[in-house]
Amino acid sequence: MGPPCSPDASAGRPWRLVTLNTWKGDGPYALRLQAMVHQLRALQADVVALQEVFHAPQVGVHTGRTLAQALGMHLVFAPARRKRRWMSGQWVDSESGLAVLSRWPVAQQRLWPLPSIGADGERLALCCDLNVHGQPLRLVNTHLTHLGPCERGPALRQLQWQTLLTHAVDGWPAHAPLLVCGDLNVPLEDPSLRGPMGVEGWRDVAASVGLHPKSTCPASGAASQDLDHVVDRPCPALTWRAARVVLDGIDARVGVMPSDHAGVLVEGVLDGCHKSFSQASNACHTGL
Repeated sequence: MGPPCSPDASAGRPWRLVTLNTWKGDGPYALRLQAMVHQLRALQADVVALQEVFHAPQVGVHTGRTLAQALGMHLVFAPARRKRRWMSGQWVDSESGLAVLSRWPVAQQRLWPLPSIGADGERLALCCDLNVHGQPLRLVNTHLTHLGPCERGPALRQLQWQTLLTHAVDGWPAHAPLLVCGDLNVPLEDPSLRGPMGVEGWRDVAASVGLHPKSTCPASGAASQDLDHVVDRPCPALTWRAARVVLDGIDARVGVMPSDHAGVLVEGVLDGCHKSFSQASNACHTGL
């Protein structure tokens, strides 16, 4: 067990959230998975939001479950986008879903279908209400469309984003922390995201602590892109202290990058009760 709760918020340990697109089963998957374990363990995140979470039951592969077990975290997994994919020299039936890993109990979980078209495929938002030592915190994890202007991508992305943000605030108290994160496939300055964010006063968490611009996805033959984000609806209960790009280098132990995307880490302090998570219990697997 960790040390007793401190009533003094200033004495509390900052908590960390990481968001990462894990790149399905592409590339040297087994080595990449090891790199993810090594680098996430070093970051000591309290919550990890994952996109493109590869699950191939016929070969016993599950990115979310492997990471949750290695890190000793609870797991909520939302399967999506089922199809045959190439992995390590073979075609396998698989899913590319969403997952949330948490050192805190998940009090409630929901899955919201987002607007989609045939050219894009299934898009979802995974909502987890966490119990942070008696305090509520809502995290929504998503992966928006990758389609470009010629494929009606901007209009679809805006509709997906509006739908998600509307669901996120529904019934959630203004005084409780509310975060949305994931691979949004465009910078936050893009008009498809910027307009809907202004309705509830959403902000870019990384930019609020000075991390702007940032780069999370190298583009072949072009400038790097900023596609992965954490936004919040500001509330007095949560103060942000730092943000940085992570999981963006070759892992020295296995010689590969964890993913084709970098991750984003944000660090903040919640008012009220805090504990150390150095002895977190082993993961439990929850599927939607």
